Amino acid sequence: MSLASFFFDADPAALSGGKRLSPVMALKAIDTLDPIVEIPSDFLLCARVSLLLRGTSQLMAQQGLATALVWEDDARRALAE
Repeated sequence: MSLASFFFDADPAALSGGKRLSPVMALKAIDTLDPIVEIPSDFLLCARVSLLLRGTSQLMAQQGLATALVWEDDARRALAE
């Protein structure tokens, strides 16, 4: 799992064969596989929103929210501009 997948789409449980990981533990697991050099500040707000939405969905027993699918059209439009 890449850092981008973690920030923008995937559940941290994907890193551990289904075992739930906290965001901090997931980041540590990612960093051991592919060390994090820099996180661009432009990505932080979107990453935070994604993490908050996924965390909220887990609290409401809505497992498997794929936030990247939700904002895919907006992201493609922004890239085209």
